[in-house]
Parts: sequence; C-alpha cells; structure tokens
Amino acid sequence: MFFTETGEETQLTKDAKALINALSDDLYLNMQNTLGNLSGRALAENLCETVLKEDLKRQIEVQQLREKQALIDGDFSTYEAEKQKRLKAELTQRMNQEVEIR
Repeated sequence: MFFTETGEETQLTKDAKALINALSDDLYLNMQNTLGNLSGRALAENLCETVLKEDLKRQIEVQQLREKQALIDGDFSTYEAEKQKRLKAELTQRMNQEVEIR
C-alpha cells in the first residue's frame, strides 16, 4: 500500500523514493518513466535489479581505478589481481545482460 487512508504516503513509499533519489536524479527520472505504473512486488523487484546493476557498475569502476593505481605504483602483482576481479565483475555484468535479453 503506497498511501494511507488519509492520503499520506506510507513509510515504504517514502523509503523507496529516498533510495531512488540517493541513486541519482537521472536514474530516478528514467525509473519514473519506465516504472510509473508498477507497484508492490513488481516495483520492489525492479528497484532491487536497478540497485544491483548500479552496484556492479561501481564495482567495475573501482577495480579499474585500483588497476591504474597499481600500475602507477609499479605493483604488477596487485595490478593482475585487480584486473582479474574486474574481469570477473564484467563477466557477471554481461551474463546478467544476456539473461535480460532472453
């Protein structure tokens, strides 16, 4: 339930909006356009999927930064370890995209 009997937003709705706003304004607008008619479980599932995708993107970005820093420092073993972590995250991302296509 997204609104109380008096027409006020429920705490769940407020929390969902806060999460969306925390992700980014652009993401919020995109989600509003695509998820405008969703509610309840469908909305929650889409929010979770979006959060997981964004988290994976950030993980890849962090791994890239760590790789670059290791190269700058001349630490090639750390570079290789970070590269492997990034490649694993990218593979996970690609597999998730293929599942969505099907």
